[in-house]
Amino acid sequence: MYTKKFIIAGIFCSLMATLFFTFRTESRATLDQGNTSKAYGMVEKVLESGNNNVVIKLKNDDRMYYLELDQKNKALLADLKQDFMGQPVEIYYENQWTSPTYRPGFHHIARVNLTRNVYFSQTAW
Repeated sequence: MYTKKFIIAGIFCSLMATLFFTFRTESRATLDQGNTSKAYGMVEKVLESGNNNVVIKLKNDDRMYYLELDQKNKALLADLKQDFMGQPVEIYYENQWTSPTYRPGFHHIARVNLTRNVYFSQTAW
């Protein structure tokens, strides 16, 4: 009886560990230039999604770039539309984004440079 419970608990723990390592996101503090890719272009759209999150669309680029704003960066939301529309930007996005809510064509933004100045960054560099 105890052997059966032990085997079931072992299978459950193994499953939970597998799910954790499959769906974890990389820590923002460990991002460096080797873990990101760069997109450059003119901003076509800046859209607000739920919970003060932002989606940026570049001209002639099929991808969408997703920016998570926390409580201290909420003030950026109002400035994004005004500052970004029609402006050239460099967006550094994560190479691997393994969230359970991952959607192809959406990339999590790690850093945004606007006219050679860092506008937003979640990176260590």
